[in-house]
Amino acid sequence: MSAAAAPPCGLPKGPLPDRTLMTQRVATILHEIGPQHLTMKVLQKRLQSDFKIDFSEQKPLLEQLALDVMREPQGQKELAKAEKQAQEGTVNAGKGKRRGRSDTVKKDKTSDEKPPKKARKEKRAEGEPVRPQSAYFFFSNEKRPIVMAETGEKMTEVAKRLGETWQSMSEAAKAPYVAMAATAKTQFDEQMSAFIKAGGKPAKSSRASKKAKDDGPKKPLSAYFHFTNAKRAEVVASGIKDVTDVSRKIGQLWGETSDKSKWDAAAMKDYERFKRECEALGLPCTKNPPKPSAASETVAAASASSSSSSSDSESEDE
Repeated sequence: MSAAAAPPCGLPKGPLPDRTLMTQRVATILHEIGPQHLTMKVLQKRLQSDFKIDFSEQKPLLEQLALDVMREPQGQKELAKAEKQAQEGTVNAGKGKRRGRSDTVKKDKTSDEKPPKKARKEKRAEGEPVRPQSAYFFFSNEKRPIVMAETGEKMTEVAKRLGETWQSMSEAAKAPYVAMAATAKTQFDEQMSAFIKAGGKPAKSSRASKKAKDDGPKKPLSAYFHFTNAKRAEVVASGIKDVTDVSRKIGQLWGETSDKSKWDAAAMKDYERFKRECEALGLPCTKNPPKPSAASETVAAASASSSSSSSDSESEDE
């Protein structure tokens, strides 16, 4: 009776290492090469090299380990960064990778090439709620494992595919994910409110917590912004669509407006509203009264001068 054939890689098929140990190693590999380069083939080779065990028949296990790692907070950050780069078309050739060398080759410390800047991590205070995910991320987290299993593509290609699919979906198809995001946002607001009431102080660098923390009145608008809000639809209707061109045209119209007293009055009314709401909430009024626009001051001065001249003329006639 002939002996059983050895595995193609020449490594034993078991026993498998502890699952926790394998999960930790998968997390390290994900961080080292980036999710955009993590395929089942790469993961299998790296684990075989680390544990000296044949993982060729453990594809379901490897997929599950990879998904478990990607669901962790650090894995989510890696995925978010990779998907953002994929959508913007700015994905690099690989983390620390040089042309003509493998992904696993370490960067030469003596090289004059500057290392890429690390992404700034958003700090959170202890006990502070985690910012809720968007509708797209709920969709992406649900569909990513399916697309990866069906196509076997790299994370970069999967991210592009998911982004294109999301853009082509109808509002009705997006509705379930929009509802998930809305529910998550409501839960986040409730948790943040409870966190603040309990004496918690959201980290200053947290964009979401900063928004949730600001429970004060809406800030008053300047005369120019009242003018902008009133004229934007009119400018767009004239055929100007580009945001920059719209802003430039509104600025031009503002400069051509000689009497700005109407918009100064709107700004003062908005300021008075802000001041009343601050007093009602027991908050200090952090804004100063708006100053009249330059053109309005000129018009007022001209009006006063005209009135004075008219009075002098009447006096001479008498």
